[in-house]
Amino acid sequence: MDAGMAGLIGAAVAAISGLGGGALTLLGQSKHLRQQHDRDGERWRDGTRLDAYSSLLASSKQLSNALWKAADQLRDAGSSADDCQTRHEEAHDAWTQFSAAAAKVSIAGTPAVAEAVDVLRGAMYNWQMVCTAWTKAVLANDQTDSESFNRDFEAAAEAKHPADRAFERAARKTLGMDD
Repeated sequence: MDAGMAGLIGAAVAAISGLGGGALTLLGQSKHLRQQHDRDGERWRDGTRLDAYSSLLASSKQLSNALWKAADQLRDAGSSADDCQTRHEEAHDAWTQFSAAAAKVSIAGTPAVAEAVDVLRGAMYNWQMVCTAWTKAVLANDQTDSESFNRDFEAAAEAKHPADRAFERAARKTLGMDD
């Protein structure tokens, strides 16, 4: 083999080696970029979930507060119909906020969290409906069942606690905060 041919073979081997090395580098960078993209996506999803879960918890507390204020107004024999109606409307507005937050959780959350929020939404709805029926009775000047409404209200308030705790447990697990 002459020197020219050896140089040509050497150049070809070097070119192939350079292409192979470049291809390996490109594959490595591509894999790294995919991993980074996946991590960024997971961080975005977790942030979205945390925001949704936090909004639900805040709106749940606001609804609870509005329902207790409405009940206090309904228990007060000196309350006017307008006062009771105002508290009822505040509770209804709080229900709307809670319901929207629950829908956001159902979309952003895992299936386990979505199931837990559906149970919580049902418990909160039942509590809201007891308060609504009580308000309607008071506005109709039907005080015959006031004590029964009060008992039903207290029972519905207590019944929502397990659903509230189940949602919090599911949210913590999803976010990896259940250590």
